[in-house]
Amino acid sequence: MMPMSDRRLLVPISILIALTTVLPPVLYWLILGRVPYMDPITASDYIRAAPEDTAVIDVRDPAEYDAAHLETSINLPLFQIASLATSEDLPSIIGGSRLLLICNGGIASAEATTRLRALGVAEAWNVSGGLQRWIAAAETPGYPAISAIRLGSGEMTPLPYRQSSPGEQAAAVIAGFVIKPLYMLLAGLIIVLLWRRRTSDLVFLRWGLVFFLLGETFCTVNYLFFNEQSEGVEYLHGLGMILGVSFIFVAVLEGTDSRLVHYSSETDKCALTSLCKGCTKHADVPCGLRRIFLVLIPCIVVLAGIPLIAPTRPVSYNTTIVGTTYNYSHAIIRQVFEIRYAPLAAIVFLALSFALIALKGPRGVPPSKLLFGIGIGYLIFGLLRLILLALFSSNMVWFVFWEEATELILVSAILAVLLIFRDRLLAYDPIDTSPGHA
Repeated sequence: MMPMSDRRLLVPISILIALTTVLPPVLYWLILGRVPYMDPITASDYIRAAPEDTAVIDVRDPAEYDAAHLETSINLPLFQIASLATSEDLPSIIGGSRLLLICNGGIASAEATTRLRALGVAEAWNVSGGLQRWIAAAETPGYPAISAIRLGSGEMTPLPYRQSSPGEQAAAVIAGFVIKPLYMLLAGLIIVLLWRRRTSDLVFLRWGLVFFLLGETFCTVNYLFFNEQSEGVEYLHGLGMILGVSFIFVAVLEGTDSRLVHYSSETDKCALTSLCKGCTKHADVPCGLRRIFLVLIPCIVVLAGIPLIAPTRPVSYNTTIVGTTYNYSHAIIRQVFEIRYAPLAAIVFLALSFALIALKGPRGVPPSKLLFGIGIGYLIFGLLRLILLALFSSNMVWFVFWEEATELILVSAILAVLLIFRDRLLAYDPIDTSPGHA
């Protein structure tokens, strides 16, 4: 078992994990939730009812606006709005008493709305979800009120629509109605198999799959009840993926340690002793495995910097899947979480893991494994979403398909390992008596 002195570290570690999961919704409320907003359908209603009193203000940079923008929208970049001293400084070209501010994903326009409200413009409203959700609103019959895009060439074109081939439609159906239910069923089966197991690696594995299954349940709820437009429910989906992968990875570390390497055991010989000049448990020699992790963790931290400098991609288009209009998008706010927040969280957890190993030596390993696993969970989530979006932003059918396929592979691999080694792994063990377990 984990030494009592180190077990106390579980309290601050648990608090840190809780704070890390609560912080994104708090930041979302501070940045977007408090800003007066309209969804695209409500905004369209106002445009239809009083077009002469309503102006759509695109706050993107002029280059983005010139490349493609909503017909009749007016460009007033965020940096210009930020520089306004009073509401009287608004350009005369902007008519109407009601200003609907829009950008790619609703973040920059939220800042612009806040600024205009502060200047006394009472009828400034953020169009929630920006152009991405405006395009998605085209699924609703009769919406949106502005349904054309003016390109840089001056040509008018309908809102983005992509024809999906029969193969792509089949892939979409298989991903949503075959692969997802299958791996959710398998995950539930594994949870049942592990329910009474008490060895620490199987406990971590069970909770990892519980978090994973909860996350995928929220994904299903978002699809069935919110047309995949609820960012709150989608956050719970992503959080389930992160915690699921984190605890599964901790289970792998714990199982490798307790069943194969015996690094944390106070009695068993470390399996890597033959590679070292001696074992730090019995002689005053440096531990080779510890030094490997002291090199490995900083390398992983460097990898966590990759998503931090990757650009967001304003992806949104409509298509038809088996006769049903469907919007494929990946909200900017989700991307900010995936390639900004998640890597930063990974760096924090990995750095703390490194500090425990460096400062506390072997006694810091049990809590360090938990910190390391959480860091890896955040990093894998961010990198997976970044890679899939970079590869398939122009054809999101395959983004969804390969994410679902990857999750099926993960759950199937776990089940395969448990079945192949079932005589040892699944043997009933009500009490964990092995040393070195967290």
